[in-house]
Amino acid sequence: MSIYRKVVVQSYLARGEKSSSTIRARPVDGQGLDVDMHVECSSNMRNGHPVGTFFLITAQVTDRQSGPPFLYTSFRWVYDVLSPAAAQKFIREGGWH
Repeated sequence: MSIYRKVVVQSYLARGEKSSSTIRARPVDGQGLDVDMHVECSSNMRNGHPVGTFFLITAQVTDRQSGPPFLYTSFRWVYDVLSPAAAQKFIREGGWH
């Protein structure tokens, strides 16, 4: 059973990736997650803010589609928009544990 936890992710342009989404999200370094891991999350979250925005989400690592592990959060769940400084502070202080 996977555990949901708080994770800081950042949106980016998915150039050259096999994805129907132009803007994707990935975990920010320093949280014990692969920064190339895909994130299944709200398209409104990704598309409603500038590329490069940091978000604090509640997510779990899953491989439910029998592929590589990815982060999952429901598109219905609340998320927080973080400044770069707040994102780094959250990670530095270990808020993701």
